Amino acid sequence: MSLRKRLLGARSITSGALLYVVMRWFDRAVGAISTIVLARLLTPDDFGLVALATVVIGLASMMLDLGVPIRLVQMNEIDETDIDTGWTIQLVEFLMIAGVLAALAPSISAFYGDPRLKLVLQIQALSMCLAGLSNMSAVLFQRRREYAREVTFFMSRRMATFLVTLALAIYLRNYWALIVGSLFGTLFGVALSYWMSPTIRRPTFRRWRRFASASIWLTAWSMGRYASEQVDKLFVGKIAGSSNLGAYTLADQVAAMPSSELLLPMNRAIFPALSQKQHLPEEFRRIFLSGLGVQAMVAVPASIGLALVSPEAVRVLLGEKWLVAVPLLTVLALSYGLSGVSSGFNYLLIAMGRFRDQASVYWGNCLVLAGSLFALSDRLDVNSVALVRLVTSVLFSIALITVALLGTNVVDFRACLKAVWRSVVAAGIMAACVAAIGMAGGSMHPAILLVTKILAGALAYTGALALLWRLSGCPEGAERWVLALLRRSFSRA
Repeated sequence: MSLRKRLLGARSITSGALLYVVMRWFDRAVGAISTIVLARLLTPDDFGLVALATVVIGLASMMLDLGVPIRLVQMNEIDETDIDTGWTIQLVEFLMIAGVLAALAPSISAFYGDPRLKLVLQIQALSMCLAGLSNMSAVLFQRRREYAREVTFFMSRRMATFLVTLALAIYLRNYWALIVGSLFGTLFGVALSYWMSPTIRRPTFRRWRRFASASIWLTAWSMGRYASEQVDKLFVGKIAGSSNLGAYTLADQVAAMPSSELLLPMNRAIFPALSQKQHLPEEFRRIFLSGLGVQAMVAVPASIGLALVSPEAVRVLLGEKWLVAVPLLTVLALSYGLSGVSSGFNYLLIAMGRFRDQASVYWGNCLVLAGSLFALSDRLDVNSVALVRLVTSVLFSIALITVALLGTNVVDFRACLKAVWRSVVAAGIMAACVAAIGMAGGSMHPAILLVTKILAGALAYTGALALLWRLSGCPEGAERWVLALLRRSFSRA
């Protein structure tokens, strides 16, 4: 059987993670092409207007997000009444967001002095109303671990939106191409949800209590997470100006890539499996620890490696004008590495339905980060802000892991340490090797030095990890999972 057929028919966590990675890279590729092409067809003013509207919509959505999709996936057992109730609640949520946007559109337009913004926000409000009519098929695909159908849904909607927006941009040559293209994408997504799963939902609030307690804390978590991700950028913009904010934002985006492109797809695949094994402690423990081991195997070397090659990577890929981002990328890469490994404990809290604990940790992180930045504001520059972010990431990771493990008797700290220690030690050996090459190869061309560092780091990490695993007696863990995956791939090729 071909790899394509195995992926389309399988429901394993491995297949799901691979499909989610494909979806993420497809989305990134389409986004990059879209940005390049549309930038040549439209003006910066067009992009700025739509970006401003997007920020306003994001704020409204964040404050009214009730977390219905997460709750539906997290529930141990659901029936059609639960789904209908979730659909009804989400429809009300989208209508509320639309109402807020429509009501505030004139005031927001007047505040920014741009009369075009009023109609743009009103059309986006209409789009939100239409989005609420979707029958939630994508959420159910994730819950049922029908990964291929979920990925097909998102990729089809993304491509259709891109093609229509591109055609409109060629014809209209103004910002309406983006607005109308987005509206078409919403309509297409709603239609596609019914085509892929032709079920008509019935409005009901019969099971609202199953969503109520979780929704309050999921909303609080969403707000805390969003605030944690934005407070340092707002601070940089205030103390260092737009140029430094641009460097900081770019470094932040690049530093997040290992976690966003590899760990998020994996967590997305593990989450429904964890939620459905709550009543089977041993299976729950096995899935979580296996996922944690693989996450550490990926996140730790990726973040440390990115930090060590940042000078060459910036010179080769971005150009000399972005050298100011080098120290920022170095520090932020380490920060995202920590949060990447600890993200598995976030999904552990969600799977167990501990939304209040989850929200509390994220708001605590936001308050500590904001408080530290304001307390040290007189002595901070843009690089110091990144260091504060790193320190608070360490504290956040410790708090998240502690809160998650204290509330469960299924997984303990020792078991988690056994799952990740080999990856951490191997990454340390890799770091020493790459650092030595950096000191010895100062006269090398940046591109050659970058390739040399990457190859040497990959060999050092792989060799050290394999040796440590053999010396440990080849225990169950991420290494055995990778070997089994490779053997199956070669045997069926």
